[in-house]
Amino acid sequence: MRTLAQFPHPIMRITVTLWNGKYALRFEADRYEQVFKVPEEAVTGGVDELEKRARALQEQVLLRFVEMRKEWTTIESES
Repeated sequence: MRTLAQFPHPIMRITVTLWNGKYALRFEADRYEQVFKVPEEAVTGGVDELEKRARALQEQVLLRFVEMRKEWTTIESES
């Protein structure tokens, strides 16, 4: 796995890796992670295109992180 880029964000770490002919657009916050895998041939604009996609997704990804945390804390409190 080769790391190609990291995009700045105040809350999340956003990383692009390339492995086995697929780009992985990885979002990480706290102990949570979301990954979007895209075949290499589906990305014609390279890292620049992936950054645009990351920017388009970032708000929804953050909302999903909030939901993930809510679900996890609910399960933890039930244990």
